[in-house]
Amino acid sequence: MPDEGSPRSPLRYGEEITLGDVDAIVSFVSERIAQSARAPRGSDERQMARSIQFALKQLAGSLRHALPLVAAATPAEADDYTPLRTQIRSNWNTLRWLSAPWQIHDAYDHARWQDVKYWDVRHAAETESLLRAAIDRRDLGHRP
Repeated sequence: MPDEGSPRSPLRYGEEITLGDVDAIVSFVSERIAQSARAPRGSDERQMARSIQFALKQLAGSLRHALPLVAAATPAEADDYTPLRTQIRSNWNTLRWLSAPWQIHDAYDHARWQDVKYWDVRHAAETESLLRAAIDRRDLGHRP
């Protein structure tokens, strides 16, 4: 996990997600829904805001728990953390999707609040290699 004080570079991989990213996106979305959360009790507007608040809390809590665990793993333990890394990417992407309706807002962090498809450069290369091999096998099977 990168240093929380490092410059805000574009987010490309799951390993680059920081606790600061999680806190920033949760704060941003929470500010956008604050007025709706104060709507009359039982109103659809308030219930929608509460639903978003609950989702933010669950996703952020999971990320705050998982990110330090993965960051503390040794290289020898890396494969043991594959399911947790997948969970981190999935939860981050869901959190990011909750913010997506506000992409036109001036405070939206387009550089950091990106979907992440791969955990790191190695994962991207391995996945792309597997995909190319599968396409090659398919293409070979379709030749006359």
